[in-house]
Amino acid sequence: MKKFLIVIPARSGSKGILNKNFETVGGIALVDRSILHARQMADIADICVSTDNIPFLESKLNFVPEEDQILRNEEGIFFHRRPKKLSQDESLIMDLLYHLVFSCKEFSKTLHESIVLLQPTSPFRSNSELNRVRGVLENEANSLFSLVTFRDAMDVHPARMYRQINPSNFTILETFSEFSQRRRQDCPPLFLRDGGYYILGRDLVEHKIQAVSKTKGFIRDFPYSINIDSQEDLIIAEIMAKEITEDPNWRFSCENNR
Repeated sequence: MKKFLIVIPARSGSKGILNKNFETVGGIALVDRSILHARQMADIADICVSTDNIPFLESKLNFVPEEDQILRNEEGIFFHRRPKKLSQDESLIMDLLYHLVFSCKEFSKTLHESIVLLQPTSPFRSNSELNRVRGVLENEANSLFSLVTFRDAMDVHPARMYRQINPSNFTILETFSEFSQRRRQDCPPLFLRDGGYYILGRDLVEHKIQAVSKTKGFIRDFPYSINIDSQEDLIIAEIMAKEITEDPNWRFSCENNR
């Protein structure tokens, strides 16, 4: 019985890129890249891939499960056929995690203490990062714990942003306006969530809270901080896939592209 549950959310459809989670980087589908990342912690965590993609489920299980059913494949990975109510563009990830905590309890007879969210839109994760997350799970995580990963946001700092007030006029944002004429490096450092890792204690999930106000976290640098949200991101990730030797997928990418 494992204390932790890794969730890989991979619904079909996307407003930016159609079936984004199933696009390939380095010859490997984004969802499969995250599965390999998760498998680095399979000895301490159950892995659940939640998707409404029928061909993908059939390829992993050799048949199509019923809606909302969870099944385990030969490698021990759970595959959840996500119901339509949790597969819409407006569906919230916290609603899915809340649903899965109790669905996986019923399936595996385990109420997991913490949830690790690995989104397929983050194609790169290093072995050292995965070991760091493992250490956090084993030594720090509890039912009220949260961890979020970030990237530097200085290129999109609010001190350099404007709000449109009509088609031809703009006004500077009041937030950090005192730094609007300063050099970028003189602005207070700020960070954006990069989507690479989330750890959420069970109590947070049950209250549908993604992170506590003062969360644990660490900063990820480019190219690990790439998050696939556009065709540009996909092109950049494809270029970088050949260079990122620390990612467990790198060897498979090389084999696929011989």
